[in-house]
Amino acid sequence: MLVSDVLMTMNHNMSTRCEYLVGILGEKHEPEICCPNVVIAMDYIRGSDDLRLLDSVQFHVVDGEISITGVHMVLKLVTELFQKIALDEILAALGWILTIDADDFVRNELKRIRIVTKPAALALVHDDLVYCLALHLFLTRIRNWADIGFNPTIHCRIKLWGAWIWDGMIDANLTMDHFDNVWALISRWLGINKVWRYVANGRTLNPSWPLHGFITEDEGGARELKVFMLLGS
Repeated sequence: MLVSDVLMTMNHNMSTRCEYLVGILGEKHEPEICCPNVVIAMDYIRGSDDLRLLDSVQFHVVDGEISITGVHMVLKLVTELFQKIALDEILAALGWILTIDADDFVRNELKRIRIVTKPAALALVHDDLVYCLALHLFLTRIRNWADIGFNPTIHCRIKLWGAWIWDGMIDANLTMDHFDNVWALISRWLGINKVWRYVANGRTLNPSWPLHGFITEDEGGARELKVFMLLGS
């Protein structure tokens, strides 16, 4: 059954309309492909060019939950950001939900948002959830990037595990630091100490190296670059 067939069946039988089927990394499945066994249904896919809001809160990663603390107005904006980018839907599909303390709700003075498992639900294990949250914040940040650099003439695709997570045009002198710095920022928020290893043309790519040395040509003679991201130690 194609993705388009699944979407048509779901929209015929459900009151909430579904526009997209995505994978665990939020990659959109095209309508004409055979539908994978496990998908997440979403009504929209959005990115956000600015995650600096999260610099104003504190992430606390402990066994069994993730909490975000800060002042009321900033936490309200964080909640709106999660809704805007549909991260709350992704978390729910993985068995986790956003909650607030009852006392804070009564006083209308939000001090903490908790990400906890849904009761009686099959859920992704905690450590994997932390990486998943970090990855989705990373993908949210880079999703709106289309052309990067002063002279974006190289077609570049970036693959993470089995999914192509970015496709756009870059300047030949760009470095992967452009992406790596975003991951470093999000890793600091969530206390993740692992970095990505980048591979192009079978060679490890230092994030600070210009990418022009790894460019190839496709069958039509157009210059292209494919970069693979692997989780380092």
